[in-house]
Amino acid sequence: VTAVAPGAALLVLLFSNGRTENRLLTGVSIDATEALMLAEGLQVVFGEQNLRSLAQPETAREAAPPTLLSQNPLWRRIAQELQGVARALYAEAPVFVEGTQSVLRQPEFREIERLEHFLALLQERAALVALMGQKSAPGSFSVQIGDELGRPELSDYAVVRSPYLVGERLTGTIGVVGPTRMDYARVSAAVQLMARAVGQALTRLSVA
Repeated sequence: VTAVAPGAALLVLLFSNGRTENRLLTGVSIDATEALMLAEGLQVVFGEQNLRSLAQPETAREAAPPTLLSQNPLWRRIAQELQGVARALYAEAPVFVEGTQSVLRQPEFREIERLEHFLALLQERAALVALMGQKSAPGSFSVQIGDELGRPELSDYAVVRSPYLVGERLTGTIGVVGPTRMDYARVSAAVQLMARAVGQALTRLSVA
């Protein structure tokens, strides 16, 4: 947050995918110290959240830290702007699905109803973005099994994911969605290897 003119401030939002969004806030009167305190407060409250979390309505209702109570109206306005931008970016996130045909070879999906449900999940873009959007450190992997996914309809599934970098920027996630009986050691190693390879290839292309 930067005071740019009497009665105006510039809100600069930098997301982990490298996207930067600017918003001019008019009718705002803050000095440089207050702007710095707002920026620090936003980083503390929202800095560790992923795009999916920021896109939720709760973001716009997030209370200001105690040190910023005097700026609460402006804080609420900024939180609403942040939630709106995050929601728009979340809707744009591209999703690529491969390997659907291998589902047919898994015994869990011999039941037509279960197979239909799983294939519908793979076509539900928002659900896949949410599954892949959980925060993990670059070079690492995360695993969620059954109820850990937070949705009753996914209790029979597990997700293994690993994020990748393009240069120094966290850009995307490689993941596997499958039955809970999957070989987690083998899948996690493959996901990390693929994430590293994709990140290295895209980094080379970005500087070519």
